[in-house]
Amino acid sequence: LVHGFVESADTWQYTAPRLAAAGHRVYALDLDGWGYSQRVAPFTAEHQTTQLLDFIDALRLHRPVLVGHSSGAAIVAMAALRRPSAVGAVMFLDGDALNTGAGARSSLTGFLIDHYRTTILRLLLRSDAFVRSIYGSACGDSCPPLDANGIDQWRRPLQVAGAEAALWAMANRGVPGLPPTTLARLATTDLPKAVVFGADDSVF
Repeated sequence: LVHGFVESADTWQYTAPRLAAAGHRVYALDLDGWGYSQRVAPFTAEHQTTQLLDFIDALRLHRPVLVGHSSGAAIVAMAALRRPSAVGAVMFLDGDALNTGAGARSSLTGFLIDHYRTTILRLLLRSDAFVRSIYGSACGDSCPPLDANGIDQWRRPLQVAGAEAALWAMANRGVPGLPPTTLARLATTDLPKAVVFGADDSVF
């Protein structure tokens, strides 16, 4: 299970137990730059794809089904294109894997001087309302409201060592995505594929 932008492996806390209860062996990872991963550049889609394939190798997983949520769809697509023999199937979950729309580079970072943007980020992260807005944009209106523990769960990964620099670096690159011509290559593979969207998804 591969999370999306501004998310972590915690994204799957409700989904993973249901899959496990159905008899599946489930793995989720924090992509480099998110969650509690060590913040070591480069924070690129290519590097995160390498991390995913290395994760499969390290755990000796035999052709797992890769599920990518939101921008995580691009990472699982790249993994399947780069090494189809390592992948059993691919699912996009509320994500289209494209580098248009949600994949646009943020222009905000160009207008903020380094020490000002650090101060602004730290002030925002102390705001429960801001954390709730991040959660809302990632999860949608139908998700249960965040309690104090939930707010802390979203806030903590953005406060670990190196998180600020990594966040700005990734904002400069934009949300991971593939050009349509590259993504079209996935359709020509023999891998089983599925695209799933929630009825209340407001992004795609």
